[in-house]
Amino acid sequence: MHIMEKIKQLEEQTTSYIAQIQERLARPQLVSYFTSSMTIAHQAEEENFCLGSYHIWNVGTQPITNPSIYLKLHKQTPFFFSGKYMTSRITQSFQDQLVWQRFNDEKSKEEFWFKPVNETVIAPNEMIIFPHFQLTWSHQKPYSGLIEGWTYCDEIPEGLMVINPLHIASVGYAADEVEGT
Repeated sequence: MHIMEKIKQLEEQTTSYIAQIQERLARPQLVSYFTSSMTIAHQAEEENFCLGSYHIWNVGTQPITNPSIYLKLHKQTPFFFSGKYMTSRITQSFQDQLVWQRFNDEKSKEEFWFKPVNETVIAPNEMIIFPHFQLTWSHQKPYSGLIEGWTYCDEIPEGLMVINPLHIASVGYAADEVEGT
């Protein structure tokens, strides 16, 4: 009888695991992340540069609709943000390429909201990219900056944070210590 109880317990546990897996598969699943490349200055008159892209990958089994992204630079961040995107003042037609539009206050230097103009659905196992934005900052020692990102869509209205916020910091260079001695 002890074996039968154990088998029943394992069956109930398996049924519970299957229900949890089915529930997770039914929810929209996406992964957002940054990729970046940097040029860091070593001279006071040079500028630091980061070229980045924001990826949204639908790893679920259901389409993701009306995606948008929110990028946030913290107030003390020394970064200047720029990139290839449309603003509300530009009304141009792009048919064969993914174009992003900024849809918040264009004067804001800390908050950036973007949505793809001609791509409203991300199919399962597909990805869209907000490509080649730039962060530049002067050669201040020390400097520290953070850019965070969130992805929003109809299925996840509360948003999902990027898995790898970009934190760039420096406390100086070894050359400074040599000059000081």
